[in-house]
Amino acid sequence: MKDKQPVFVCGLARSGTSWISGSLGQSDELEYIGESWMISKLDDLTKWCNYILESYKFNNFTWKEYSSDSKFFIRSIGNFYKDLLYKASDGKRFIEKTPNWNLGNIELLSEFFPDAYYVLIYRDGRNQVESYEKFLLDKNQFFDFRECCEKWSSSMDKINLIKKNAQINNYFLLRYEDMLVDFEGIFEDLCDFAEIKRFVPETPCDNSSFKQSPTHSDFNCRWHSWTDEKKSIFKQIAGKQLIVWGYVDSNDSW
Repeated sequence: MKDKQPVFVCGLARSGTSWISGSLGQSDELEYIGESWMISKLDDLTKWCNYILESYKFNNFTWKEYSSDSKFFIRSIGNFYKDLLYKASDGKRFIEKTPNWNLGNIELLSEFFPDAYYVLIYRDGRNQVESYEKFLLDKNQFFDFRECCEKWSSSMDKINLIKKNAQINNYFLLRYEDMLVDFEGIFEDLCDFAEIKRFVPETPCDNSSFKQSPTHSDFNCRWHSWTDEKKSIFKQIAGKQLIVWGYVDSNDSW
């Protein structure tokens, strides 16, 4: 069982990461371990590892004194991290999701787990930003609208690069809105991708958005209350992404 590679759900917060992780975690073949907060909190180590990784790519940097190159070092840390995660899953094949961090550091994560299965999930940026704002404000936490728009735009750039450059060996591209329309069909494809037996998960799963069982349309119109100023900011920062990913025909259409 330990030889089977884990599944990482990669996406921004409020994009369905809990929904899909909780659903997959109901499989007898996967252990859902939630968010491995440790690696995402070790910012200095993360930055250092990324620096080493970039040095290896562009400068062929090595430590001759130890007869060990930086890629070996990265893999060694990856094995350490993997051992910790397998400990959390009692040695079983696991599924993990750390919103924002997994996608933002997916190059590093794929160095740690080159043969893992990566689920890349995305959502209409307007609804993701609006949902995240409500989520943070309900917790009395600070929210920066412009920064959140930029984060969504950059995340879509990253997914697009993965598609074009085949940076990740095994990935499944998942559109949040498609799950609302045909969850059962898409979930079957997802089970096939993760190489687990098909099953029907219990719904609603562990996802705060589904506790009140709203209609599907409620998930696609959260941004309708935006002021003209908010619309203008989003269009300026991420409007092109909405067009590229098929959410609108043009910025003048919404």
